[in-house]
Amino acid sequence: MTWRITIQPSGHCFEADAKSDILAAGLRQGLNLRHGCANGSCGECKARLIAGQVIQGKHQDFRFSEQEKADGYFLMCRYLATSDLIVETGESDQPDLIPKQHIIAKINRIDHLQNDVIQLTIRTPRSQGLQFLAGQSIALRFNDVPSRYLPIANCPCNNTLLRFHVRRQAGDAFNDLIFHQLRRGDAVKLYGPSGDFVLDEESGQPLLMVAWETGFAPIASLIDHAIDKNPERIIYLYWLSQSRQGHYLLNYCDAWRDALDHFQYQAIRLPNDQMKTYQDALGWIIEQRQPCCDCEIYLTSPVAEQQSVRRLLHDSSIPAKQIHITPVEN
Repeated sequence: MTWRITIQPSGHCFEADAKSDILAAGLRQGLNLRHGCANGSCGECKARLIAGQVIQGKHQDFRFSEQEKADGYFLMCRYLATSDLIVETGESDQPDLIPKQHIIAKINRIDHLQNDVIQLTIRTPRSQGLQFLAGQSIALRFNDVPSRYLPIANCPCNNTLLRFHVRRQAGDAFNDLIFHQLRRGDAVKLYGPSGDFVLDEESGQPLLMVAWETGFAPIASLIDHAIDKNPERIIYLYWLSQSRQGHYLLNYCDAWRDALDHFQYQAIRLPNDQMKTYQDALGWIIEQRQPCCDCEIYLTSPVAEQQSVRRLLHDSSIPAKQIHITPVEN
């Protein structure tokens, strides 16, 4: 049995089954519902029941006033739907609506995806899941090493296990720590999130995604979020790399392709016989996907090529409002 949940005032809808709390069901389906700890302590996910019936599924420490109880307030992370619902609550679907957060977390996993690429998985406290939008970045700081902003590689539906991709760079203190000193269980301070490289929540146009090297991380976050919102949306992914070892998570792309009817991807190694540079590849992609004016375009590109990339897209008559670009170092 599943129930239809309608959020006011946005009018967004999603489905929740009898075993899933309302918050978790909404996050899984791509809604940016306001929340914090997701375990009944902070009260950030409080909502007002306008119509329908709910039942408490788990204990909560947060306490409502008698007036709030009378007005129908409840915690979405602790309650289950027992009928179709109309619920009044806030959604954080714009970068300026996401609060800045300081969280002390721990390294959960260090996976060497290749000799020169590490995937970090960081676990936050259960009472302090990170609020962020798909595609955003956060600053990581370890002791006295200068902090570094890294894009989050997973979607907001899991806000206590955060993934990051780091490529080896010689002579960089942050990089040296990641590759040579960091251990599971080490503490890390998180600051943020930041960035406006986020999904246009109202658009249903096909998505054209172009990832450059470890810029695959924010692109992966956006794709997972887009799939949660609408698994039928058309998505084209091109992943460009000039690394000698090539692409480091093609199995992840294979999983998307096998699970989805409307997802296509192509991994491109540079240089090759047809394309020497990022701009060459982007020009070829635009030709392949003509007309691009019907797509929302998300690109991660080399820092040094930001202006030339924008000129290329402008010359291709793609509306500026449909173009989203963020730079990556490697």
